[in-house]
Amino acid sequence: MRRLLTALVLVSTTLLSAVHVRSYTLQTTEGATPAQISWKTRRITVTLSSSLSAPPANIKPGSDVYGAVRRALAHWAEAANVQFVEATSKAESISAPTSGGDGVSLITVAHTPENAAPFAGTSSEASGRTRIFYTESGHITEADIALNPTQQFSTDGTLGTYDLEATLTHEIGHLLGLDHSAVAGATMQPRQGKNGLYGMAAFTPRTLAEDDRAGVRALYGACGEKEKSRGAVAGTISYAGGAPAYGANVWAEEIATGRVSASNITLANGSYRIEGLSPGDYRLWVEALDGTVPAAEIASGRGSYTGLALNPLPPFRTQEIGRVKLAAGVVNRLNAQLSSLPVLLNPSFIGTGEQLSTIAVPLVAGRTFTVYLGGYGVSTNQISAGGITVASPFMSVNPESVKQQDFGGGLPVMSFELTINANAPTGDYSVRLNSNTGEVACLTGALSIEGLETAAAADHKQLSIAPIDALYLDETALAAGSVVKLSGVEFSDGGPTVVGPQLNSANASHVAQHNMAAVNLIYASGATAYVPLTEVSRARLGFQIPDNAEPGRMLVEVFLNGQKKASVTVEIAGGETALSERKDSNLMIGSDGREPLSDLKSGMED
Repeated sequence: MRRLLTALVLVSTTLLSAVHVRSYTLQTTEGATPAQISWKTRRITVTLSSSLSAPPANIKPGSDVYGAVRRALAHWAEAANVQFVEATSKAESISAPTSGGDGVSLITVAHTPENAAPFAGTSSEASGRTRIFYTESGHITEADIALNPTQQFSTDGTLGTYDLEATLTHEIGHLLGLDHSAVAGATMQPRQGKNGLYGMAAFTPRTLAEDDRAGVRALYGACGEKEKSRGAVAGTISYAGGAPAYGANVWAEEIATGRVSASNITLANGSYRIEGLSPGDYRLWVEALDGTVPAAEIASGRGSYTGLALNPLPPFRTQEIGRVKLAAGVVNRLNAQLSSLPVLLNPSFIGTGEQLSTIAVPLVAGRTFTVYLGGYGVSTNQISAGGITVASPFMSVNPESVKQQDFGGGLPVMSFELTINANAPTGDYSVRLNSNTGEVACLTGALSIEGLETAAAADHKQLSIAPIDALYLDETALAAGSVVKLSGVEFSDGGPTVVGPQLNSANASHVAQHNMAAVNLIYASGATAYVPLTEVSRARLGFQIPDNAEPGRMLVEVFLNGQKKASVTVEIAGGETALSERKDSNLMIGSDGREPLSDLKSGMED
């Protein structure tokens, strides 16, 4: 039974759009007539704290802190008509929420009481926070960014850490006035995975999705383009009885490629507006916020989406609402009425490498991946072998590979093999499920095809280790005698794999000629041990730590065909495993491991 549900946390608290809605989700002021929050100028001064030169212990030594900040700023400057001017300061703390701000937009990594305060309580697992000060008309006067001093960061993909550049890229989106997206593959989606998720470095959020670009262009325009070089689509979504559908996610995808282009969440009057779309043909869809990104992570303590968490919307089926042909400078109208049929299908998780999460799966063109889907109704009893598709000519699902999986916790899970064409464009794509009764559900933008540079950086092999029944993959404290699982690299080429003997000079030639896997353990004393494997598959190995294993640090080395595939250092506890102290209530899939949002403080923390 597989039980590999990776715990994820919110990147930051959300504050969402209002007034004249545009593509993406934008921050707004509170009040009867909210205004969109943005900088009045296109030339924004960002001040780098001296703490970046001497980062605290929660940032891995040798990390490229300044480089991460500057690259994160560059991602947004390249996407829209904004320019960042860099300044420096010895200041290390963000402005207090009731201070009105000091007019200095500070990026800091220092561990000070002021910087730690926004991460108290339910925000303790968030990686970063942005505090914004603004006028009644919505003009930003200051935006400060702080990292969580209790979380670990790196820039080299170190297992179990947050990627610093990815965190900063997300927070700078907030600094510009953007809020969270319901597109799973967007940099601005509410959650950030740690390095090691799916056995890879978590570099994907470093690169902006089309949804991110559309959002920042809605605020500041596109760099180097004429004002009306792009098109838009707008309309109203209503329930079958005519009432407006508040908080529905509407997204546009290119018909030619299947890529998600932009999204918007409807206002209280049911209206939506998606801007910044290149001229061309688009397919529009609408879904409820009850999947990978729930309404509670879009709702905020102020602005136009305040009521989403307190007043959950009636569920409705995902549906295509129409197709449009967009021309430059033209706004197309497209209204839709939702189906009144009951919801029997609601996928909420996606993953690969025998892991599930709410983070988009990074893909590389020209390869085949095994993808997992989980959620209500995700069962071969409801979905046939041909019922899982990706609406893109660059991807194909092998219907013979579709099967039911057992992840435990009562969560229905299916898997399938997905092949990516070598010429597939980079971007985010949706998985579509069609039930035997005609119901359709989507995981919006949950497949992300990486650019060559990002894919190459993220594809270095990460080995994860955990007890065989654990939900988490980053355990570093294990017990003698426990059965553990290893994942993160391919241990087999798909053919039969033999549990190999202990590797040594006498049998190295024999091992290299066969598809053999072996594990060596090296203790801190220098002593070594051979362990027989209890399980061998393409993506996972299982073995038992010896009962007489020496307490302390131990190096685990994995060999395939005589070649070392990967290694990881773990800690062997002197007594019972630390995992046994965990309460089951903290690990149940049914509660989906999501951290609740805290109320926003004055000064806007997000």
